Amino acid sequence: MKKKNMHRTSGIVSGAVSLTVATIIVKLLGVLYKVPLARILGEEGMGYFNSAYTVYSFFYLLCTAGVPKAVMILVSKAKVIKASESRIIDIGMRFFAVLGGGVTLLFILLSRPLAAVVGSSKSVATMLAIAPSI
Repeated sequence: MKKKNMHRTSGIVSGAVSLTVATIIVKLLGVLYKVPLARILGEEGMGYFNSAYTVYSFFYLLCTAGVPKAVMILVSKAKVIKASESRIIDIGMRFFAVLGGGVTLLFILLSRPLAAVVGSSKSVATMLAIAPSI
């Protein structure tokens, strides 16, 4: 019994380490693209980008809050609940596609009023450009 708990604990630790390393890599990639982007766009362009990115972050959060974790939990418990992992993943992917498409459409439709709310009406084009990435 003790060996089983040790294996479970080591799996949790390795998972946490993997997520930490992945987060560090993502942050480094963020720096690697933002520094050249700031030089290319200049202050005014970065202002538009940051205004649009603030709104984008909200919509991105709507799409990712909780749903990936729910799919992960269902897949890990698939044998217990007598379900197919591939079926769970297939349904999850379809749900993500519909949710992402809906939120992207909402972002596109609300880009003009949201740009006014954040105080940068000229950032509408930037919002429209990044909306499909959701």
